[in-house]
Amino acid sequence: AEDGIRDVERSRGLGDVYKRQPMARDFGWTSTQAGFIQSAFFYGFAVSQLPGGYLSTKMGGARVLPIGMLILSAATIAIPIVGVDEKSIFFLRALVGLGEGVAPAAATDIIARSVSVSERSRAVGFVFSGFNVGSVVGLVVAPLVIEATN
Repeated sequence: AEDGIRDVERSRGLGDVYKRQPMARDFGWTSTQAGFIQSAFFYGFAVSQLPGGYLSTKMGGARVLPIGMLILSAATIAIPIVGVDEKSIFFLRALVGLGEGVAPAAATDIIARSVSVSERSRAVGFVFSGFNVGSVVGLVVAPLVIEATN
């Protein structure tokens, strides 16, 4: 059945998922399976938005941000070690999103507590444009690095 799905994907021009996503090739995932794995990050990210904001307000973003980065980093490190199937990789990718999801609220709290009112809009613009630039660069560069180191 999986071969049939891949044939349909190739006929629709979707077969190049293997060129863009080295893990998809290594695990033999279809584009649907690869999309499912990639979506895990956003599930974790979405779930941690409100709790991240609440905790940043109560504890301070300077305390919450390192906790989020610890979760994100540990899950990222664990992916090549324990990510042996779709379920484990999905779970770890969701943890990456969970850790990163607290960053916007924590960054906003840090700025609110440490930047003067006259400079806050510039600081928020700088920080949040960095989130977006980092996402774009990471999505472009990561597959190239993975491919180069395999």
